[in-house]
Amino acid sequence: MLAAAGRRMRYHGGNVKLLLLLAPCVLALWVPLYNSIPPVLFGVPFFYWFQLVLIPVSALAIVAADWIGKD
Repeated sequence: MLAAAGRRMRYHGGNVKLLLLLAPCVLALWVPLYNSIPPVLFGVPFFYWFQLVLIPVSALAIVAADWIGKD
């Protein structure tokens, strides 16, 4: 009984880990989401600064997925 509960928890953690790793990839590949110039931030068009913001967001998602994967 206890082993089945442990397997379910690991499976649920795997789904969360997959979602954390997949979300930044989908955001980066979904170009129509950020294919625009406005809003401009410090003279930088949205197309560029969105990609730059996505870098630390992706790193945080990788770290969170790693923490979830540790037993």
